[in-house]
Amino acid sequence: MKKIILLLTTLLTIISCSINNDNKATNSLQDELVGSWKFVGFYNYFDIDQADNPHIEYYNNGNILHFNSNNTFEEVGEINYNGTYTITADSVLTRFYNASEQNNSFTNEVKIVKLNDSIFDFTCTKEDNIGLCPCDANRHIKIN
Repeated sequence: MKKIILLLTTLLTIISCSINNDNKATNSLQDELVGSWKFVGFYNYFDIDQADNPHIEYYNNGNILHFNSNNTFEEVGEINYNGTYTITADSVLTRFYNASEQNNSFTNEVKIVKLNDSIFDFTCTKEDNIGLCPCDANRHIKIN
């Protein structure tokens, strides 16, 4: 009986530590994401893995994304959007857009490729999206 109790205690401890690590990773990503980010350009999915600077096609008047610590966001541009977002431990950012007069509710899921205090890059989440229409990565820079 003592062995069973010891085994269950050990198993619960391992599971609890794993859950805490996932929460820490998610919270760390969210802390980095909170703020305002301006879309400045994109580059091809295949260029993401390059260690040196990939070729980026720059834009001057890109949308601005505002991420708040309460898991809400706004996207300001030609059409303004707002909604809520989640981030998973495997760096998947999901935005849930609210319905408005211009659009219906929809969801957008992307994979965060790079996120630090100045750069936010993301691409599609589909690993098999290659071939004739590969994913582009979007580059955003922090503006505050």
